[in-house]
Amino acid sequence: MLTVSRILELYKGSSFPARIQASDGNTYILKMKGAGNGVRSLLQEFLVNRVGHLMGCHVPNAQSILIPDQFPWTFGTDEFDDLVKKSFGMNLALDFIESQTNESGIDPHSMDEEIRNQMIAMDFFFKNYDRTIQSNNFLKGQRGKIWIIDHGSCEFLNESLMKESVTLPSNHVFVSLPIQNNAHLTRLLQFDYQPVIQDVPKPWLAELEMNEKDLISILNDRIRWIQSAFYQN
Repeated sequence: MLTVSRILELYKGSSFPARIQASDGNTYILKMKGAGNGVRSLLQEFLVNRVGHLMGCHVPNAQSILIPDQFPWTFGTDEFDDLVKKSFGMNLALDFIESQTNESGIDPHSMDEEIRNQMIAMDFFFKNYDRTIQSNNFLKGQRGKIWIIDHGSCEFLNESLMKESVTLPSNHVFVSLPIQNNAHLTRLLQFDYQPVIQDVPKPWLAELEMNEKDLISILNDRIRWIQSAFYQN
């Protein structure tokens, strides 16, 4: 089981993301269940990032990571230590992007069409309300590669919102661009979600009073709704 060994750096953000070293010797971005919207955000980001990664999109891979009970205070303030204590147990680890820079100054409409279509498809399917002009949530890594990040605000667990609209959220940076005929959306409609859902930590589901069948049902309903909205007369 992947375990937090050492906290190296704290970044800005409501989810208190931190750069950490794990038991496998690698560096990750840690997001903790004690911050923000708790395990709901972790589950949403886990599923979206894992699916995107498996599809070959420019998305950091996600996995669960353990903060052991009584993890020692070696970093940060009293407030941060309290957050760590609230997060003992299973949390979220995202692949660390080397030499990352926040690219809020780049015009999203000038970026590579392939990456833009990846964002549109994932954000539409999973109902991402947090990719705006003010907060576009992508990074530039080594060799100028753009990475799509921050999916904790997706609303795919909210079934009423999942059936709300055939467009992106009204505040989305790409709201004016078309959804239909996006090859990445077609792949999301055909994706086998079962293996990813089987990797969701059971304590997260228990806290949300859900099970794997509930997640499969929500995603299958979303698939059927999109198919009926776009592909059936």
